[in-house]
Amino acid sequence: MFGDFIPYVNDVMDYSSVNRKVIADNISNYNTPGYKAKTLRFEQIVNSESGIPLNTTNEKHITNHSSLLSLPAYKEVETSDGSSRVDGNNVNQTVEMINMLKNNSMFTNSVNAINKEFSLIKIAIGR
Repeated sequence: MFGDFIPYVNDVMDYSSVNRKVIADNISNYNTPGYKAKTLRFEQIVNSESGIPLNTTNEKHITNHSSLLSLPAYKEVETSDGSSRVDGNNVNQTVEMINMLKNNSMFTNSVNAINKEFSLIKIAIGR
């Protein structure tokens, strides 16, 4: 009934939820000596471990993403941007707050997309 739309939006929401925790951990460890900021790498896992690119050459192409389901969910990695403080901590609060805003926007857009999909279904069935 929904095709692939709802499961993929659900995956985006799952990713966003995990990413929010990673960003919150970074912010809460701002004063922890030696702490290295972490980030989630989803696109790199998909591209490197499956050989499946996340985009197509033409928007009309149909892609088969079923093999993505066998990949590990996400990989949390330490960032190495080279800018550490004297205590060895490399968390930049401004960057983390911007990442949190982007992540919240991604989640909100996903919720709005699902709500729109259900609204269209209600219109189609006449409710």
